[in-house]
Amino acid sequence: MAWTSIDVAALEEAIASGKRAVKLNGRTIEYQSIQDMIKALNFIKKTIKDDEIANSEQGRRKVYRVRQQRKGL
Repeated sequence: MAWTSIDVAALEEAIASGKRAVKLNGRTIEYQSIQDMIKALNFIKKTIKDDEIANSEQGRRKVYRVRQQRKGL
């Protein structure tokens, strides 16, 4: 499931207002407690961050340099 910053904002708003139900990705989810909501929020933020890191590394090309030393005779 692809999370967005809109989902993060919706969850943060619900936590701040004390509501346990929030609409994420078109589905309404009702959490058992605020602690569960905070855990979900942290998970979503970590997932978004990990995706951003993976996407930024995807375009990079790895370069390896090999040094060779010879003994002169």
